[in-house]
Amino acid sequence: MKPVVFDGCVGWLHPAEGQHGVVLCNPFGYDALCTHRGWRALAERLAAAGLPVLRFDYPGSGDSLGDEEEPGRVAAWLDSIGAAMRFLRQSAGVTRVSLCGLRLGGTLAALAAQRSGEVDALVLLSPALSGKNYLRELRAHRQSWLSTPAGMNAEPIADSAAYVEAFGFGLHGEDIAQLGSVDLRADTTAPARRVLMLAANDQSRAAALVAHYRANGVQVEQQGFDEADRFLLEALYSEEPVQAFAALTQWLAETPAPEAGAVAAVHGDACADESSTGSSTESSTLRLASEHAVERPIVFGAYFG
Repeated sequence: MKPVVFDGCVGWLHPAEGQHGVVLCNPFGYDALCTHRGWRALAERLAAAGLPVLRFDYPGSGDSLGDEEEPGRVAAWLDSIGAAMRFLRQSAGVTRVSLCGLRLGGTLAALAAQRSGEVDALVLLSPALSGKNYLRELRAHRQSWLSTPAGMNAEPIADSAAYVEAFGFGLHGEDIAQLGSVDLRADTTAPARRVLMLAANDQSRAAALVAHYRANGVQVEQQGFDEADRFLLEALYSEEPVQAFAALTQWLAETPAPEAGAVAAVHGDACADESSTGSSTESSTLRLASEHAVERPIVFGAYFG
């Protein structure tokens, strides 16, 4: 594992010898904290199976540049997934890229894959199938937290249309409206050649999305995700979903290379030249420059900071 920098994002590249790479798309907020160690374990598991892996922090989160209060976070997150795909191709020399996303990361992965038209395979781990329902879930989490000793003295949110917050992580302004309008069944048709759906809840909506993808020529496999509840516990008690990770690793590792023209046949006119976005990578310098400071990841033996 080595730290990398691209398009203002900090990431971690897990090298492998294969030509099929995977970008991991983080969940949002507290879900990301709870699953951080398990997410790294998944990256290591995939790399051990011969799949180069890139995991990274979205703009305005983790170690990446930006702030959560800046407008256009959802658009920036989607753009960063496209940048991560390009960076993985350039840095690892892979010829195929797949996406794997958890919770809101699954939603973003599906939307980014649909927009790209060049995603080989897509793994959705308990994705937020409806943005409206996901925002309702965040608000419910906040109400639950307010009843705890830690939340009893919290400031009330005056306008829930302007700010949605749960466990200290917030969404603001137009991003709330944009996310609330997302429905994967309406917004995606054939995001990848193959899709693996591991649904933990909302089984009927997940089954409808699977049927929708199949009707659009996508090869879809659906499995359960019974370990999700233990994985999404608070960070100290989160348990790696060993069975789910083993299943998705095997599924990705066994994904056959597409026949000539197969991706274009599935995606139709959705295929686009990602290089036209004008993004640039900064991996060679490992340098993050903001208005007020310059940050550089520094390696200390097997660790970095």
